[in-house]
Amino acid sequence: MEMFNDFIFRTALIEPPTFGEVRTWCNERQGGTRIYERIDRCFTNNITLMSDHTPILILPNSRASSPRPLFRFQNMWTQHESF
Repeated sequence: MEMFNDFIFRTALIEPPTFGEVRTWCNERQGGTRIYERIDRCFTNNITLMSDHTPILILPNSRASSPRPLFRFQNMWTQHESF
């Protein structure tokens, strides 16, 4: 994280203001503690005039047909020497 934060500082990146929901993820827990987090980020600099990306629109109650996630982060990857 220090290297990433250093990169953001050295390249003068900023996180522009957003609108809509503040949190972008929920653990969907029905019992116990429900967790909401903002996991999506966007950075820009004062030179950038336009984006080469199209925004993603996710409609409420729209879910993939797959019963399990297509991608799952594995903590073991952080221990691998070439990760």
